[in-house]
Amino acid sequence: MRPRPQIVLLGNDPGVAEIAETLGLQHINTVSRSANGIPIVSDLFSKARLASTRPLMCYINADIVLMQDFMTAVQAVRSWRRNSVMVGARVDLDVRQGLDFDNEEWHKGLRKIAIERGTIMPLSTDYFVFPYDFYTKVPDFILGRSAYDNWLLWSALRHGASLVDATSDVLVVHQQHVSQTCVRSTESDRNRQLAGWWARTYSLADATHRLKNGRAINIRGRHVMNRLTVLRQLGRMALARNNWLRRAIGKTPLSEVR
Repeated sequence: MRPRPQIVLLGNDPGVAEIAETLGLQHINTVSRSANGIPIVSDLFSKARLASTRPLMCYINADIVLMQDFMTAVQAVRSWRRNSVMVGARVDLDVRQGLDFDNEEWHKGLRKIAIERGTIMPLSTDYFVFPYDFYTKVPDFILGRSAYDNWLLWSALRHGASLVDATSDVLVVHQQHVSQTCVRSTESDRNRQLAGWWARTYSLADATHRLKNGRAINIRGRHVMNRLTVLRQLGRMALARNNWLRRAIGKTPLSEVR
């Protein structure tokens, strides 16, 4: 990518130290983890900030493949408004062959396959581009479980930043892998409690702007509609699960009207 970013790899998983040395990247091998050995988000952000020498930071999961359109979008958003956070949806793709990064055209084949066979995941946010002084106080979320990315979206808006959805301009490829489901439920519940449940569970639909052809387009009205939609869905769930509430307000059970 150009301009070349400062890259910090966090974690001591097999191969991380070796690839950091090979590519001349900064490596932090000591990371706080949950009882099940999963990294803690607050520690990742804190240690990366201490290691950073740049005014702009990006958190991104290590199973994501970026292309030059990512840096182009970062520069566009940064030049438009410094007090902003750039996010976007990923495209899930089975990447079954190695990518030849020595070939300057490597990205063309990947982009073609991703567009033809990939699946866009509009509820997943795998990268956050933000000013250095953002996200200084992040709860102790467990990485890869529910709600931590939703909280990061909420926090950006809570502190007055413009939240820019760059999905239209940026293709980021998520390499499919088998997820760990054995502890996901308990750890996800813990994350949701730390996040504040619905009130702070935001999604890309809560973005204030959309990046389109390098321009930030205001879409603030969509945020209000998304909040109302989520509230309506939660209300329906409450009515469906609470007999006493249905009796109290005289509502017919949803099962009877469907």
